[in-house]
Amino acid sequence: MAGQLPTDVDYRQLVASGDELDGSVPGTAFTRLGPNFRTNGDVSATVSLTPVREERTAVRGRFQAPLEGRCQRCLEWMELRLEGRFELIVQDPDAPFDLEDDEDAIELAKGKLPIWQMLEDEIVLACPMIPVHEAACGATQDHRSPRQRPFAGLRDLLESSGPKES
Repeated sequence: MAGQLPTDVDYRQLVASGDELDGSVPGTAFTRLGPNFRTNGDVSATVSLTPVREERTAVRGRFQAPLEGRCQRCLEWMELRLEGRFELIVQDPDAPFDLEDDEDAIELAKGKLPIWQMLEDEIVLACPMIPVHEAACGATQDHRSPRQRPFAGLRDLLESSGPKES
């Protein structure tokens, strides 16, 4: 890797230079992963900006994130290796425009593209909704108690205590 990625960047300069950012972000920088995920090292990423139609700029990139997820069966931590690609349209709050149905946007923060925040968003979106071990884990297959039927004997009770003929 070429070093640490900046937290944010002036996207106009990056578009003009045509450079591609290639580097890493410390795993400790990601604080919004929630209680079921944690980073297990630095996240590596590549980010590039390209002008597209109607004075719009696209942010394209890919990432690799070593994470751990808490298995929802056994509640033990397991290794996850997330990889993903993304493409977003830069949305300047000073010059708003309508997005197409198939476009996602990243909003500038004080005229700068928030690289770390954007990567964290993409990682959160790539996390499995319910992390579980692919193979059998320490949890039993069916840890629920047997099905209870609280009214199962009600019919017999009602019939036995029904109106008595004299």
